[in-house]
Amino acid sequence: MGRAQVAMVQTPQSLVSRFAEGDTAAFDEVVRLYGRDVYRVARRMTDCADDADDVVQETFIRAFQRLGEVDGDASVKRWLLTITINLCIDRRRRRRLPVSELSFDPPAERSAADHELLNRELGQHLHAALSKLSGQQRACFVLHEIEGLKVAEIAQIVGCSDGAVKCYLHRARDRLQKQLAPYLLAP
Repeated sequence: MGRAQVAMVQTPQSLVSRFAEGDTAAFDEVVRLYGRDVYRVARRMTDCADDADDVVQETFIRAFQRLGEVDGDASVKRWLLTITINLCIDRRRRRRLPVSELSFDPPAERSAADHELLNRELGQHLHAALSKLSGQQRACFVLHEIEGLKVAEIAQIVGCSDGAVKCYLHRARDRLQKQLAPYLLAP
């Protein structure tokens, strides 16, 4: 019975309940469980590690202030990612973030010099193209293509319909394809 209680304590809903009852250690467990997910989304949305760290910190500050209000049936991860996405969109609205490099893993048959050149050049072009997407388009693209979330989950996170998410994804892909075509297609 002791093991069943320990397993039950580890569910997200039970952590929320424990936190609502004043157990701050439960919040530490929420941070441990979801910190990487929150950081990964923040990093993809901001392009800058320092800004991503700030967004993660602000996400968990807001979560700490409101975790007791989370509906027991709601997904804690979805709720945290909603906060993260909204903070990233707000940050992007306030200022345009600098384009940074993104590392890619090009095919192994290329030389090390080719790898480095392709990584740097394609990474710069991809970040430039991503930075031109609207906040909603970028959020949907990052959550679907990078985080692997389903359309319905994304709709709940960004607060729109499934159809709107599909539209944002289509527009994001279309825009990225047009902007990156000169760098991806052979002459």
